[in-house]
Amino acid sequence: MPTHAIGYLLSLLTCLLLPAKLFADSPQAATTQIGDIQFTVAPGLKIEKVSTDDLTTWPIVIDWDREGNLVIAESGGVSKPIAEHNALGLHKIIRLKDVDGDGQFDTRQIVADNMPFPEGVLCLGDDILVAAPPQIWRLSDKDGDGVCEERSIWFDGKTLTGCANDLHGPFLGPDGWVYWCKAAFAEQEHELLDGRTFTSSASHIYRRKLSGGPVEAIFTGGMDNVVEVAFLPNGDSFFTSTFLEYPHDGLRDGIAHAVFGGLYGKQNAVLAGHARTGGLMPILSQLGPAAPSGLATLTTNQLFPNDTSATPQPTLVAALFNLQKVTAHQLSPLGASYRSKDIDLVVADRVDFHPTDVLEDSDGSLLIVDTGGWYGLCCPTSRIDQTTATGGIYRLSPAGDAPAQSAKQIADRSPIDWAKQSAGDLVQLSFDGQPWVRREANRNLSQNPSSEAIDAFATILNDSNSPLTQRQSAAWSLCQLGTPQALDVLSKQIAADDPSLQQIACHAVGLHRYQPATTALLQQLKTESEIDPIEDQASVIRSLAEALGHVGDSAAQSQLLVTLDKSANDRFLEHALIHAMLEIERRSEAGNLLQQATSDAQYRAALFVVAQTAAANALHPDTFFTAFTRNDKRLHSTAASFLAEHPEWASQSTDSLDKLFASLATTDAEPTRNQLAETLQEILGAWKYEASLQAWVQEKLLSSESLSPFQATFLATSIASFSPPTLPDGWVPALSQWLTAASPEIRQALIANLTKIKVSSGPSATLAKTIESLANDTDQEADRLTLLSAMPPNSLLQSQDLESQVVSAFLSDDERQNLLAAAVIARLRLSPSNTERLTDHLHSIPSSQLSAVIETIHRSGNDAAKQKTLETIASVPAARGLPDTFLVNLYRSASPELREQASKTANELKRPPADIETAVRDQMKKLKPGDAIKGLQVFRSSKAGCSSCHRIGYVGKELGPDLSRIGGSRTAEAILTAILFPSARLEQSYHTTQVLTVDGQLHSGLVQHSTAQEIKLQIDAQKTVTIPRDEIEETQPGKVSIMPAGIGEQLTIEELSDLMTFLKSTQ
Repeated sequence: MPTHAIGYLLSLLTCLLLPAKLFADSPQAATTQIGDIQFTVAPGLKIEKVSTDDLTTWPIVIDWDREGNLVIAESGGVSKPIAEHNALGLHKIIRLKDVDGDGQFDTRQIVADNMPFPEGVLCLGDDILVAAPPQIWRLSDKDGDGVCEERSIWFDGKTLTGCANDLHGPFLGPDGWVYWCKAAFAEQEHELLDGRTFTSSASHIYRRKLSGGPVEAIFTGGMDNVVEVAFLPNGDSFFTSTFLEYPHDGLRDGIAHAVFGGLYGKQNAVLAGHARTGGLMPILSQLGPAAPSGLATLTTNQLFPNDTSATPQPTLVAALFNLQKVTAHQLSPLGASYRSKDIDLVVADRVDFHPTDVLEDSDGSLLIVDTGGWYGLCCPTSRIDQTTATGGIYRLSPAGDAPAQSAKQIADRSPIDWAKQSAGDLVQLSFDGQPWVRREANRNLSQNPSSEAIDAFATILNDSNSPLTQRQSAAWSLCQLGTPQALDVLSKQIAADDPSLQQIACHAVGLHRYQPATTALLQQLKTESEIDPIEDQASVIRSLAEALGHVGDSAAQSQLLVTLDKSANDRFLEHALIHAMLEIERRSEAGNLLQQATSDAQYRAALFVVAQTAAANALHPDTFFTAFTRNDKRLHSTAASFLAEHPEWASQSTDSLDKLFASLATTDAEPTRNQLAETLQEILGAWKYEASLQAWVQEKLLSSESLSPFQATFLATSIASFSPPTLPDGWVPALSQWLTAASPEIRQALIANLTKIKVSSGPSATLAKTIESLANDTDQEADRLTLLSAMPPNSLLQSQDLESQVVSAFLSDDERQNLLAAAVIARLRLSPSNTERLTDHLHSIPSSQLSAVIETIHRSGNDAAKQKTLETIASVPAARGLPDTFLVNLYRSASPELREQASKTANELKRPPADIETAVRDQMKKLKPGDAIKGLQVFRSSKAGCSSCHRIGYVGKELGPDLSRIGGSRTAEAILTAILFPSARLEQSYHTTQVLTVDGQLHSGLVQHSTAQEIKLQIDAQKTVTIPRDEIEETQPGKVSIMPAGIGEQLTIEELSDLMTFLKSTQ
């Protein structure tokens, strides 16, 4: 290997390993060994296990009951299909008690058994709400013995998908409402508070009253798995989720600030039809492939011994399932939202330590749930050795010998007879030092609201000398009471002396849709928005806007619109203002926002409102094309996005398109011109199936000689994006003529775009003749091959010599020539002699090119060659990587004999061993000590093809999961299983979709994008297919990964060992 290449690989490997090494070498890191697990904890803290395997095995989530005992949802293992698994009733709800107050749990009680898979517990008096998709169950203990003998359904989501991530929670908000997370992408239908029927396949956080009734959606998301919710004292909420972004550059999962009506990532077809106010909401903390689960808010600074401040900094704590760690996220204001300082609190050295939940104790210590190694649903990281990975409960607390103080307080305290508590007693208990007591006191008060309690809370709330935490608690208690008297008290806090009290008041009057608070809200919005700088009031203004949107008074629209001019750089504030206007307009239909708008920001906001609330027949494309006369990039983007949603407008928009296209020639400023080009491309791409749009493009192509340089460049570089999958017949003669006369730069752009488009058989001969003629006139072989790669599919070259040159280049050892020729081979129909040359070389063709070669042989029409191909590839290792439906689709119109042979060969190729685990263990024994640098070379090689789909650091592509930290979240056995048998266990967000077309083709791949007009599937690393909706018979979930099988058979044992060593080193 050249010296410079060795240096590059060494520096890259160093970069990949550096983060883990830096943490391990931290001089402040303290380590603790508990059993087989070594923990690294933050300075000044200690960790201890407070349960034994006799008390709990495989705990999932936890909560306090009203006596301060720990209630646990405990797993009995899980399997697919989940609906059948649930019928087995393997899971339990248990209660652990610390009898002697030493901080260690001593006794176990089974509260409920024979449970379906539980994913959350919430204790409320004698009841426990348990999320077990598709329902949230209410378990009731009627006789006070601690066992819940009655069960009823509190909520039914009615969907249960394969990963069982349809439901997480429930969680009790400080407002007294019950919140839960809906994930997966199954469609659910619910009645909303405003009486509308809400149908959605997206992810959401929902809430409703404990007493039941309609629901309210807090936000909408395109992420796969929203897991848990936590609240700050001011009411701001946060959530953990996987796949907030498509994996790239180490990004994937995270924690986000949940604002009402927000639209969160990842970008996904399920977001279509949901109200939007701009781009997707920002993510607070990017965690990478962490699979964050539990989330809690700390109410003390006990876990930060060096922080002696009286008021602790707002801090979230998260359990990161995949990364074997618990992290703290210290929040500080950033406009209307927050920034996060992320700190590792606990990191375990074993990949079978899987934290799933965190819960603060009343003394400020933190309970951590390690669920162990049982979970195998859509999660390749966790099902390891169930005999050793039994999980347990741990406590993180300040270093020292003293036991948890809360445990001693519980042991010493007499039980509270809740039935005998007066309103005054309950008010006092609502400020108790133990959170479970506060919760129960408020629950009892809200069941029988009294003036005595309201007056008592009002006295504390209005006393500026009372501690802020008590005033906040009083405000939330009034919110939970929710009577007009209580809300009148809170309305006066809209202008309070503390921003958190203002926000609580706004939340309360908005939640209860309390109309009498409208005047106070409007007056305060005007006051706050006139103070400079607005950043200091941004969170309060956000809360005021949200409340105004809920109460729905049209008088607020003008003030909301004016305030927008100050929100341009604050996405959260901008969202709240626009969403409030959307809510108000939906109720009042004032309809004059566009006329009121006096700035670009206001006009853009008005477009959002009008486009999403006006009746379809009341909208006109000119309303949106007018935006392009203003010089504002964000306004252009917004107008284009709404135009793109209305392809039916194409026929009445040709004049407007002409003006926009003409501006590409007349606009001198390059940034503005580029923005207009992006805008036009988005509109044309969305309207590409409309006949009037195709006629408009054809007209431009026919007049190519009169186009300005920028207009020509725009058409040549973008034409594939606004062509249907098959090039319209009328475009072909114009393109052939343009190719002949075009400059080298324009021709190169046209060729690059033509490689992405099909051409129907009728006009294809004209285009093929033009391209072959240009190729024959080209001296350089690389340029010739590049030209020929744009040949219409199934083309037959007229020159036998030229065809033979292409095949020779493909079969050569020159890697560049091979790659260029492969693109040509994939388009041609070869002569019998050259078809035979390919057939004879099947064993030497890499997996990345094999499917294209087999298709080329099949296009020859020679049944003997087809038969020989099927017989040969059964013994070709690379053929095991062929897409699952490839051979059956290819031979679907062949003779019965060939169809039978194709089916037989396909079955042989995709058949895994009967016992995958045994096969992996046998292969593990064969592995040798590897070399990480050589492993990186294997990763990047065409033989393994890993980097064509996967990214590590800045090497590779992002089609498959990011592997930058794979060594820290997977065992060697799990990594080897994924290499050898990629379909054995699919990761969330990488499940394939099968699409059956009306002509009988079955495509299986990852959905790259999905619109009302088409679905685009990634079939393998090189191939995509775009299928118009009207050609689809049905779609259903796929069971086979697009990652090719058989890679292990193509690599030598040395290469596989090196690859494994490299992957395990990436942590």
